[in-house]
Amino acid sequence: QSCLPGMFCVEPGLSAPTGLCSGGYYCSGGSAEANASACDSRLVCNGSACGSCGGVCPVGSFCPAGSSEPTACGAGQYCGIAGLAQASGPCDAGYFCGSTGGWTARPDGSVAGVGRCPAG
Repeated sequence: QSCLPGMFCVEPGLSAPTGLCSGGYYCSGGSAEANASACDSRLVCNGSACGSCGGVCPVGSFCPAGSSEPTACGAGQYCGIAGLAQASGPCDAGYFCGSTGGWTARPDGSVAGVGRCPAG
């Protein structure tokens, strides 16, 4: 059986996972490293392609330690770089970030639900 989602197992045959996936990374299952840079030998594959067992958290999301998948940055917050364990922070004053998955503190309005606050 592959290592559990959110965890990593450095070698096959362990009675319990080695530990939690590192903050800033997600382990979707079968990870042999805390940053999901290698998959364990027990990863169940379809045909000859195993795919991924996780990776670095992408821009617009964050991954606390033990994440099995990225979490989209919440409304009012932004996640400006890859590999975050928590949101970068709130959007700047004078801007609104009404949608999830924001990546900048000063959205330009090119995405629906974000941009500058209107005058008044």
